[in-house]
Amino acid sequence: MSQVVYGRLPVLNAISGVRKPTGVYLLKGSPDQRIVKSCLANHVRFILTERPALDRMAGTTKHQGAVAQVDDFQYANLNEEIAKSKAKPHPLVLMLDGIDDPVNFGSALRASAAFNVDFVIIRKDRQVGVTPTVVKVSTGATEMVPIVQVTNLSKALATLKENGYWSVAAAGGGEKYYDEIDYSYPTVIIIGNEGFGITEKIREEADFIAQIPMPGQVTSLNASVACAVFLAACVEQRRKLDLKR
Repeated sequence: MSQVVYGRLPVLNAISGVRKPTGVYLLKGSPDQRIVKSCLANHVRFILTERPALDRMAGTTKHQGAVAQVDDFQYANLNEEIAKSKAKPHPLVLMLDGIDDPVNFGSALRASAAFNVDFVIIRKDRQVGVTPTVVKVSTGATEMVPIVQVTNLSKALATLKENGYWSVAAAGGGEKYYDEIDYSYPTVIIIGNEGFGITEKIREEADFIAQIPMPGQVTSLNASVACAVFLAACVEQRRKLDLKR
């Protein structure tokens, strides 16, 4: 089986990623030269293609003149990723509790790649998986950050705790603000569904509930925006701690 990846950055990242494209299709007459050079360097076949054919392959006109065929996405293994993270000085994991909007998921993955998250955990049901839209919105971060798909988030959280992780759930009414949390320990940040937030069971099992102060007229944020706020706070706090050492 294969999957379509489209957009200049997603295709470029796919060429150098784990899922090497079986074919790259570029707009005839004005192919992206960065992609051409990357294809040549990585021995990936590319074909100059008319725009209508690219539209059909991508299922959209918003492909930026670049489409690739890659193998189906392979989700990572939780225990293997935990073992890898233990070798790092500041393990950081993102857990998404029921994100069903592909744009939010893709944006959260992009933030994860930007803030050096070790891996992302999603649930199998009532959660969007890795689709072409998610890959496009993430600008290819799906090829950079391992994604673990589990049937039970509660069990996954328990496994993380057994391995020394502290969990921080983002939710309104939290007992702390997001920048008051001690992120010096291995940390898993939990972001909930766009409409319903974090499920009650996960909220009860989290070590901390933290909120973002919002004094304005809008009292909620897009899930991926909240994700970026928490990840940035964690990374900045750790950066300052490292400077003091």
